[in-house]
Amino acid sequence: MCGMELVPVKASAGGEGDEYGIDLEPVARRLANIKTVPAERRRVYRSIRTVGEIDFDESRLATIAAYVAGRIEKLFADYTGIDVTEGDHMVVLYSPELYAAQVEYLVTRKTAQRMGGLAKRDTADSARRFALNRSRADTALPHSGDASVRPTSATRLWTFQSDMVEDAREKLRELGMTDRQIVELEARGQAQTRLRICAPIGGTVIAKLRQEGDYVKAGDPIYRIADLSVVWLMLELFPDDASQVRYGQKVEVRVDSLPNEVFTGRVAFIDPVVDPKTRTVSVRVEMVNPDRRLRPGDYATATIKVPITPDGRCYDPELAGKWIGPCHPQILQDRPGRCPVCDSELLPTSRFGYDDEPRPSHRVLVVPRDALLMVGDHSVVYVETKPGRFEIRPVTVGALTDDEAVILSGVEEGEQVATSGNFLIDSQMQLAGKPCLIDPSRAIEQDEGPERSSEPSGPPSLDGSGLMAEGQTPEALPIGAAEAAHAVSAGSSLSENGATILSDELGQTLDKIFRCYFAIQQALAADREPAEADGTGLRRAAQQLLGHESAPETLREDASAIIEHAEHLHGPGLAEARQRFKPISHAVIRMARRFRGPGSQTDFVHFHCPMVEGGGGDWLQVGGPLANPYFGSQMLRCGRKVAELKVSEQAPRVADEQPERGLKGATRR
Repeated sequence: MCGMELVPVKASAGGEGDEYGIDLEPVARRLANIKTVPAERRRVYRSIRTVGEIDFDESRLATIAAYVAGRIEKLFADYTGIDVTEGDHMVVLYSPELYAAQVEYLVTRKTAQRMGGLAKRDTADSARRFALNRSRADTALPHSGDASVRPTSATRLWTFQSDMVEDAREKLRELGMTDRQIVELEARGQAQTRLRICAPIGGTVIAKLRQEGDYVKAGDPIYRIADLSVVWLMLELFPDDASQVRYGQKVEVRVDSLPNEVFTGRVAFIDPVVDPKTRTVSVRVEMVNPDRRLRPGDYATATIKVPITPDGRCYDPELAGKWIGPCHPQILQDRPGRCPVCDSELLPTSRFGYDDEPRPSHRVLVVPRDALLMVGDHSVVYVETKPGRFEIRPVTVGALTDDEAVILSGVEEGEQVATSGNFLIDSQMQLAGKPCLIDPSRAIEQDEGPERSSEPSGPPSLDGSGLMAEGQTPEALPIGAAEAAHAVSAGSSLSENGATILSDELGQTLDKIFRCYFAIQQALAADREPAEADGTGLRRAAQQLLGHESAPETLREDASAIIEHAEHLHGPGLAEARQRFKPISHAVIRMARRFRGPGSQTDFVHFHCPMVEGGGGDWLQVGGPLANPYFGSQMLRCGRKVAELKVSEQAPRVADEQPERGLKGATRR
């Protein structure tokens, strides 16, 4: 890969565990830059990051509107953005309707006061008469119809008039007057045509909707005020992330306009419904903003740290065993009570999934993410069991954080795992035929030398791509079932070793395929794009083979694979050409193993490079030193010889008088 001299792997001492690891000399370890760290238990948090927008707290918005029709004579808040306090004068409104209501109230109240004095005198006279009747010992108590205890007409009128006064006072409130203004009206005793409207809350004027001199109707808005001491951060989370978030959970917030500041808030609301358009869940974060540095409309980055625990409960030392406001998560108390903001009853934090009492937070076994090798359903780490010895360990992985992986099984606390150079260790394991990332459960075959034995131990088999399984030789591979059926029907016998020579047109077509293939292989090994003529010739030859009626089904399938990938070998670039070469090469190897033409009767050499992406790559050469077409000059000699594909000494021949049966034009070499 890098052109440096390879350092021999230290020979294993033998034993049961040798097949699952390799030994490296100190020099080799330094060259490979292999580093290890211990697996340890610690508190782990999964970080959920998202982007949101700061918005107003809807519960802290107020609108100043006209309660009665009239004309605006004065606006005290001259511009949008001015700060006001509760009770500040905001608007002077001229309203004849309000003037009439004030006059009505004053008259009604004055009448009630006069009737109240008369009613008091009548009540005193009635009390004296009642006392006189009670003093008569020989007289029974007066019955209910006695005039001495009946309410006088003056008292009844006073009660009625008092009700009218209360109705008139309520009418003034509905027209926008405050209780303080009503008291001032009573003390003044004179109605006014103008009403001063005050700010209902303190905050910032965010909208000025009318100008002086405008006529307004009842209900028309004039100002909008927002209290910015508390703001909301609106977030959108994916459903799987939202399921890990709880009410009251702390959120770290960073604002682009304040890059060096970190703000905190708490989750105040999690939408129970998924948005059907965006497929996200809305989450609202409440943030205290006493210095008004957080501005609605700003974008912010939020980070929610979710603790990873086996029981699924959330541990937060600030919330354990506390009581929290049901609408305002910033309200936390040590005992039950009522929320000072909304007067709701405080709820225990355990209701939202937090611990009932403080306890040591749960620790899980973790390793760095760099130590974990993953492909498909396989996850492995390499553990240094003793100095210089690294063994493969399949592991069960739990949650993944930004920098760490939770290990559920496979590694013990304190074991040293490789975090740097582990891919080189895995490559060495793969080259040695030992378990590796691609197949951790692979059976181990101990070899005496760099090449495997040529004697098969059992029936030959093919891998998933139709190529030879590693360590097998092609001599014992039978011709495909379709070819055998044709040959038997022709009355000929098949040789058990080597490929069959086909003559005439079908064999000549195979020769064209092999010639174009070897030209493409040599060009790629020399870091050149294949010539357009070679790519076109390969495709046309495969199309001709596909058109032969006598071509076996296996050859047709391989020809179809060549046609599919050979169309754009020239032009898209060297990397793309090498990717397309891989399936073409596999199809040609399958052809060469079974059949040859009259011009391709030499032995072909089958090579394999395990470094090719996707489980390795294969190719054929006629002879000469190994020349890797997948990497060219970068790793020209990377690969190993799998087998020599020989030609049958006794090729089956079809009788000339029966050309329609079997393999047309087959002849003895």
